[in-house]
Amino acid sequence: MINLLKMILEGIGLGSLVVGGVALMITLNCIFGIIGIFVWPYVINSWLIFYGKTAQVVWWHGFLLGVVSPLGKLGIILALLTWIVLMFLR
Repeated sequence: MINLLKMILEGIGLGSLVVGGVALMITLNCIFGIIGIFVWPYVINSWLIFYGKTAQVVWWHGFLLGVVSPLGKLGIILALLTWIVLMFLR
């Protein structure tokens, strides 16, 4: 099925555009996943510790949250906000 779709798109000149777009999407998702490995455990565990709970989020939880597209982009912003807010709350 995928080969048929690829052949049709190549016939009209869009094959390389679609393949390149998919490769870019996969690359960006991996980059945001790697960023999420560091960012999301910091954000969630910082707030859990602040409220007296135990830190439970590990690196692969962060990767999964980073791969989810809207959350992956928010991670860096939330990490900066968490750092700033916790400086004043502690």
